[in-house]
Amino acid sequence: MIDTLWQSLALFYIPVLIYKDSTIDIWSMGSLWTISVVILVNVHLAMDINQWVVVSHVAVWGSIIITYGCVVILDSIPAFPNYGLVTVFLLAYYILD
Repeated sequence: MIDTLWQSLALFYIPVLIYKDSTIDIWSMGSLWTISVVILVNVHLAMDINQWVVVSHVAVWGSIIITYGCVVILDSIPAFPNYGLVTVFLLAYYILD
């Protein structure tokens, strides 16, 4: 339980502290948290897999890719508040910059 608690706190507060002086909005932070949680869960799943087969690879890496794609699609719908802000690309920009 302590393991889950510190991971949840880290996933929440690290982006909050990194972006505290930026103009990123709550919708973009939500997209960032969504991607972070999916990656964390899949990394935990990957560590528990004893024997990797094609189905395991498709399930683990496919869910990360599909979630990333869904976030990009949702960020490109004009009716939503974060239209035009592809948060995942912003994240990659800040990490690689």
